[in-house]
Amino acid sequence: REPFDETLGVKTSGVVWLTNVWAKNSSHGVRYDPCSAAKCNWLIENAGINPKEFAFIDVGCGKGRPLIIASQRNFAELIGVDYSPKLCKIAKANIQKLSISAQIICQDATLFQFPPKDVFVFFYHPFDSTILDKVLANLHSTNRIVVAYEGKGRNDVAKHTWLKPFASHD
Repeated sequence: REPFDETLGVKTSGVVWLTNVWAKNSSHGVRYDPCSAAKCNWLIENAGINPKEFAFIDVGCGKGRPLIIASQRNFAELIGVDYSPKLCKIAKANIQKLSISAQIICQDATLFQFPPKDVFVFFYHPFDSTILDKVLANLHSTNRIVVAYEGKGRNDVAKHTWLKPFASHD
């Protein structure tokens, strides 16, 4: 277990390889691997937003680590989306353990309808560019949008020219 989990008494660590092989888009998924808490914090801190004005949406939320981190920033709403019932169950348990008000939606990300409000959308390389393109197409119709992408595949986000890069952490 990592210090993040030890300190909070949650279970967000560990790699999970196959989580929902029967899902339509499972071949485009990437294993679950927890994001770096430091990098997630950096992304939120450097977004240049007032979190109270934004919904935080973690697409491919896995076990919920970014939602836990975002809960410490007073976002207007917290939403996690993941296609794996196994990971959604763990995320819900982690969120409940910490008494965090968050919605975990167990659904294919390509089917998720972004709320018509200002959104901060976090991705930790949850799937390949085939799915990312579909999710970003759904996202394009909302209000103010901040996309924070961590991990392999950042170049796939860059090809969406309607998104304007403003910060990068290597």
